[in-house]
Amino acid sequence: AREQAAAAKLFAILPDDKREEFTALWQEFEEKRTQEALYARAMDKLHPLIQNSVSSGTDYMDCNATYKSEMALLKKNVLCLANPLLSAMGIHLLEEARAKKWIQ
Repeated sequence: AREQAAAAKLFAILPDDKREEFTALWQEFEEKRTQEALYARAMDKLHPLIQNSVSSGTDYMDCNATYKSEMALLKKNVLCLANPLLSAMGIHLLEEARAKKWIQ
């Protein structure tokens, strides 16, 4: 509900045609209606792993994340697991974080 309200607020500043286009794209993303939406959602779920890799694991360390907990989140994300390349990327990023001792 909060994300939907925030999206509506952001889209409200756009010209009518763009507001309609962005609203439709947002709904497609939320409803997972297309392959593109599924890919975008998978990337959305991988973003924190990528961000932690770029920032030397600061978020992992700040919240005492563990390899087990992060892998469980990745496995729970069916969207990533449905795409072998994105799944492999997520696993690689978690392995890297564990090797660098950002997570235990």
